[in-house]
Amino acid sequence: MGMYHLHVDHIGGKNSGKSDSAVGFSAYIAGERIESDRTGIVYDFTKKDVTDKMIFLPENAPDRFSNRATLWNEVEQVESAKNARFAKTIDAALPREFSVDDCKSVMEKFGKFFTEKGMIADMALHYSSHNPHIHAILTTRKIDTSGNWETYKEKKIFALDNEGNRIPVIDPETGEQKVGKGNRLQWKRIYVIDNPWNKKEFIQEIRQEWQDDVNDRLELKGSFDWIDCRSYKEQGIEKIPTMHEGRAAREMEAKGQIADICEENRKIRKLNRLHDLIESVSGGIEKLHEKIESVKIEVQQEFVDAFKSIT
Repeated sequence: MGMYHLHVDHIGGKNSGKSDSAVGFSAYIAGERIESDRTGIVYDFTKKDVTDKMIFLPENAPDRFSNRATLWNEVEQVESAKNARFAKTIDAALPREFSVDDCKSVMEKFGKFFTEKGMIADMALHYSSHNPHIHAILTTRKIDTSGNWETYKEKKIFALDNEGNRIPVIDPETGEQKVGKGNRLQWKRIYVIDNPWNKKEFIQEIRQEWQDDVNDRLELKGSFDWIDCRSYKEQGIEKIPTMHEGRAAREMEAKGQIADICEENRKIRKLNRLHDLIESVSGGIEKLHEKIESVKIEVQQEFVDAFKSIT
């Protein structure tokens, strides 16, 4: 089975730093020079080796969004609320046996998955024989039928505690849960933005789409070393999953430094190799026992046949 890796993250938001920039990330993945209207910072990654890059637009999106500088500067202007998330990012690994054309084909199919949902996908292929992968930066808002940014409305949902249970509204005078009209119990509610990115089901749909796009291409090449988006636990595989290392960690390693997360992944890979070795040895022992039992049965049968012939 092939290795599956797809990591979803975001730019901006409550816990992000001021340096988070959709403009900067787009410049990085595309290997371009773009200036941020919001901060005045110039992001220059023109020396970066980028194999291919493409902006995928929905049918009703304005042509001006084909320009990265225009697109992401406008996104940062639209997402102007405090702690706003500017964009979602994805990095995903491609099979090493893929050619550049194979990778481009998968990237294009994956990009159309988002445009069909009204989102803009800015994607780039970074190809090397040992680590082919794609990067994507995606808008958190859709383009509506008029070609404008969709406005998400707030909606009220039930607030949940750490165990996933509804939180009752307590009457401070009685200490008991408040009751509304028709003797209906009252529960605490909160406002949230009704955005598909906030739904776990959508993230799982993305993971499934990447699996299918890659496996379709593998099948065309006559390979059945398919990838599986399910976790090891869901697949019934007793292995420890490695952790996403990220660009910063890989850059540290490239400079000869040791990144903690990379070191941890090396330990995990050693443990998994040890697990595979134990499984292999156990399987060999089990087959040996089966062979011994088979020989025993053959010898016993030969003895019985010989005894019958004598008697």
